[in-house]
Amino acid sequence: MLAALLALPTLAQEAGDARRAAAADAFLAHLAADRFEDAARLMAPDEAALRDPEAALRSSANRLRMQWSGETARHGALQNLGASQPRVAGGRRVFAANLQFERDTVQAQLRVDGSARVLALRLVTGAEAIGELLVGESEIRAHPILVGDLPGVLTLPAGTGPFPAVVLVHGSGLVDRDASIGPNKPFRDLANGLAHLGIASLRYDKRPLAQRRSLGPQSNADDASVNDAVAAVALLARQPGIDRGRLFIAGHSLGGLLAPRIAARAPDADGLVMLSALARPFHHAIAAQVRYLAEADGAVTELEQVSVAHAERQRDEIDAMLAGGPEPTDPMLRIPPAYWRHLGRYDAQQTARALPLPMLFIQGGRDYQVTASDDLARWRAALAGREDVSFREYPALNHFLMPGSGPAGSREYFTPVPVDTTVILDIAAWIHARESRGPP
Repeated sequence: MLAALLALPTLAQEAGDARRAAAADAFLAHLAADRFEDAARLMAPDEAALRDPEAALRSSANRLRMQWSGETARHGALQNLGASQPRVAGGRRVFAANLQFERDTVQAQLRVDGSARVLALRLVTGAEAIGELLVGESEIRAHPILVGDLPGVLTLPAGTGPFPAVVLVHGSGLVDRDASIGPNKPFRDLANGLAHLGIASLRYDKRPLAQRRSLGPQSNADDASVNDAVAAVALLARQPGIDRGRLFIAGHSLGGLLAPRIAARAPDADGLVMLSALARPFHHAIAAQVRYLAEADGAVTELEQVSVAHAERQRDEIDAMLAGGPEPTDPMLRIPPAYWRHLGRYDAQQTARALPLPMLFIQGGRDYQVTASDDLARWRAALAGREDVSFREYPALNHFLMPGSGPAGSREYFTPVPVDTTVILDIAAWIHARESRGPP
């Protein structure tokens, strides 16, 4: 009985939040359809409304029309309208929804009173939106979790859910759960940002880092990455508060190349988020990176010439092996031939074409490791005509989706810069726009 009484305020708050969120959704839907008087009717009356309700209604509708027209002039036509979620922004409790316009993603923050009347509407973009939400850091929850024998973190939004959720899949190398590089932690940025926008996530240490002894000379990409990601999707689907009809795989770099393979083996997967997703053969991309870095400053030293020649010889030896030739004696990145042979038999674009799942491609314009002109172009060609596939390019972002300027290079990864907030907002808007494919 005591437990039931203690639960009553929480249940009452949840019911009140549901009513206020519904009011916020209805208000935004009216704006999106240019029904400004209908939207104005959902607003809390002020003193002017008490004196002359009709005049106050027209005045409020005109203010909303001007505000909305200004937003569409700046950002383009509205393409997707997300659902409202309770949040803390600027020290106030608001109901926030992501609005995906043609050129930008904007967050609507509505204050709604206890009678489900809209008190105020604020529209914010990019860093301002994420920055305000991060004021309520304690609202998100991070729990340790094991993906098989790999330590990880389950990050949950405030509330009880059910929440859409994402498994974050690493790129190449010895990568931890945060995809740490220098002082930067891109996966942690993504996990925390998405949690503040109502999306759960699971990230974990990659097997070559956490359990390297479990891999041997015959290990392949399935052993090093794919099997664990498949297990992570299944584990996430079993967690309380997760919407099992909206589970997504977000693969970065090599993880993007492998994401279609993971999804093909993960029946709970409902879509893919492809972050700087490699499309070329991995060994070709490595050789191209070595050449790019050697030539970036306009002067190739003798040592750099040797490095380029070595990487391109390793690339050619792997190509020869895949064509039936001998195994390389000096394999690229010291990765055993069995790994390269297994990866060479995998056609990522063909696998992606066969998946009946929506996909979002996120690509930085300053990325020299996975390029828009080569890798993204291959994905575009492979998935041409698919209405459920979206492509977003960000001219100022690098391989880790961090902003910068000028020619990109590896040194900038060691300057503390968070993942661009517009990317986080765009991913969240795309996920929230997907309908649940099954019961939570």
